[in-house]
Amino acid sequence: MELAFEDGSYDVVVALEVLSHVADQRTFVKKIAGHLKSGGYLMLATQNRYVLERFNRIPPPDPGQLRHWVDRRELLRLLQQGFEVLELFSVSPKANRA
Repeated sequence: MELAFEDGSYDVVVALEVLSHVADQRTFVKKIAGHLKSGGYLMLATQNRYVLERFNRIPPPDPGQLRHWVDRRELLRLLQQGFEVLELFSVSPKANRA
C-alpha cells in the first residue's frame, strides 16, 4: 500500500468507516502512525463486529466488496502498534431511539 504523503508531517489523521475495507489493516495503521508528527492524533471510527453480530445487522457484501470488521479487542491490538489509545468506545445502533 502506497500513500503519497510525507512521513511525520500531519497533526491529525481522520479515518471514518475505512478500516474494515482495507485488506492489510496492520500495514494501514502503521503507515498512518508514520505520517503523523510526534504527538499527533488519529481519530478513527469503524464498525464493531460484536455489535453488528449482536443486532444481526450484517447484510451480505456487494460483489467485490472487502469487509473485515474487528471487535474491540482486535481494534485495540491493532492500534497499540503505534498509538497510545486515549479513548475507545462503542455506540449501539439503537442508541438514538430513546
